[in-house]
Amino acid sequence: MTHPPTHDRAEALKDAYIVAVTGSDYRTSREENEFVLPVDFLDQFSWGRSEHNLNCGPASLVMAACYAKGEKPSGEKIGQVNKFLGIPPQGAFTNCPQLIKAAKSVFNLKVSQASWNINQIKEEIKKGNPVIAAVTSGYLSNRGYGWTDGHFVVVVGFSDNYLICHDPGTWRGDKKKYDVEEFKKALGAQKNAVIYGFGKINSPQPQPQTPQSQPQTKPKPPNPPEVDYPPTGIPPARRDKILLEKEPQHLGDDVQNVKMVYLKEFELSKEDLANRKEAVVKLRVKGIPKKDPIISFNRREVGRAVTKAGVWEWFEFSFKPDILHEGKNLLDIETFIPDFYETFDDCEFRDVYLILK
Repeated sequence: MTHPPTHDRAEALKDAYIVAVTGSDYRTSREENEFVLPVDFLDQFSWGRSEHNLNCGPASLVMAACYAKGEKPSGEKIGQVNKFLGIPPQGAFTNCPQLIKAAKSVFNLKVSQASWNINQIKEEIKKGNPVIAAVTSGYLSNRGYGWTDGHFVVVVGFSDNYLICHDPGTWRGDKKKYDVEEFKKALGAQKNAVIYGFGKINSPQPQPQTPQSQPQTKPKPPNPPEVDYPPTGIPPARRDKILLEKEPQHLGDDVQNVKMVYLKEFELSKEDLANRKEAVVKLRVKGIPKKDPIISFNRREVGRAVTKAGVWEWFEFSFKPDILHEGKNLLDIETFIPDFYETFDDCEFRDVYLILK
């Protein structure tokens, strides 16, 4: 029997979906002192897929080494490490000396082993360098898998109360937050063993041109008063209007392969948010009359765009800017309405702007 959806069930499903896509439920308040390096994640099952896989060491090395070299981690690179170490695709127990040799041979990186405490790991992270840590995973209560013995993770950040790790032991191991006290025990059980030295390799600097060879360039005109800056790339010092989505997006349940929830992560700088008194989301919507896509930022509803005529209509919703954060934010737009589960809530939207005043 299929049960009618309830609000609680709908929210639980949505929570699970958002966590699976973004790695965060965006309900937990962000810690002010959080620091995270932009290291790409790779799970250990990306190579030698099997029920039992021991590739945590090679996967951790690939993540840290590819960050240092500016490359994309991949399962094939795990395979290269395994080949050098003479272990099967499904991996085998590895140790720090083996991974250090593989770093030199496979990635041409000179890294070192040490016995570090939590503060020393944090200091290395502050320098911009991830750290591979040997742990006993059974001490990490929220790890999300059954393995309880020796394990490797990549520490990519920290906050006041957590070590933030890429844990290759689960496909959802991107930026896992492990309690500091639990991590101390997990690290201590492996004699505080770490591998460090994964600083970014500087790319060659171009030679300065002589005055005779310098090309003549025209100065760029200043930005017009109102420019739509994309949410990615290097932002200007302060943005008043940010384009979050330009292209038409279809939401609903009566068209194959169409989602009922749209998610968009975007970043805001400290300058973007300074001294703001009002935030406005502006978008165009087209849908069956009286259907209302629900617009939320960081899981806080800010408005419902109730359509009237089945044509493109502009909507604006004002909200307090304090629900926005420096760093990552989440826009979600959904059509799921539990009270009307037998109706079709299909709609389209486009031209979504965030305006900060």
